[in-house]
Amino acid sequence: MFGSRNRLPLLTLAIIPAVIILAGCGDSTAIATVEESAAGSVAFSVVVNGSPDAISNFETEMKAGAPSGQLNGVTITTVSGDHHTGTFSCQTDTKVDNFTVHVSVYSASAAIGVEICNGLENR
Repeated sequence: MFGSRNRLPLLTLAIIPAVIILAGCGDSTAIATVEESAAGSVAFSVVVNGSPDAISNFETEMKAGAPSGQLNGVTITTVSGDHHTGTFSCQTDTKVDNFTVHVSVYSASAAIGVEICNGLENR
């Protein structure tokens, strides 16, 4: 009933959707939380929505712009997903290298949240 003439169209129908799904992966977006903390408490969280490469570049840029006291207990970490800490401060789109990412800033301190937001919006 299923001779060799019928197998080729069935195989083609199985391959085409797989190719379409894989082609869509190049523009995938991810969500990650980049946090800066010191003395065991989180100063602020930035939830980043963009491609995995953009998120990696955002983290690298944050580390490069971190205070020189980073050796004195200031750490910047990135985790997959939205794991923010603090109260919502702002959200904006910002450029990182050749990428645009959407960021939401959260902080326990309103002053720190405003400072981070201003820095991201005035780049």
